[in-house]
Amino acid sequence: MILVDSSVWIEFLESPGSPSQMHLGELIRVPNLVSIPGPCVQEILQGIQDDEQFHLVRARLIEFPVVHADTDTYVVAARIYQAMAKAGVRVPPGDVTIAALAIQRSAPLYTLDQRHFERIRQRSSLRLHPGRSASPR
Repeated sequence: MILVDSSVWIEFLESPGSPSQMHLGELIRVPNLVSIPGPCVQEILQGIQDDEQFHLVRARLIEFPVVHADTDTYVVAARIYQAMAKAGVRVPPGDVTIAALAIQRSAPLYTLDQRHFERIRQRSSLRLHPGRSASPR
């Protein structure tokens, strides 16, 4: 399983022909390989203003397994967040929760948000998928 972050999905939807769009296209052809962290469903959909597009993207997203957080996820996320704060490193709590979901499932995270998730990776057991990206974010 590979957890795919909202940054990749958004580029997939908005940038046809980009390296990450082509790579995700390859990954989704493999049955049961790609999953979506629950918070990413919200992140992807909340930026869509057109109702028709919203429903179309929602229908496509729910074809993939969504990985939901439980109490243990939030405990793992809190520990990571604390470790990062002690080191003087700040990242959005939502990104820490997404990282905790990947860690709990021993799954790599495919993201274009290298700035935040690389910082998390340096202070946790998060593994990042070596996907192709158009540009670091």
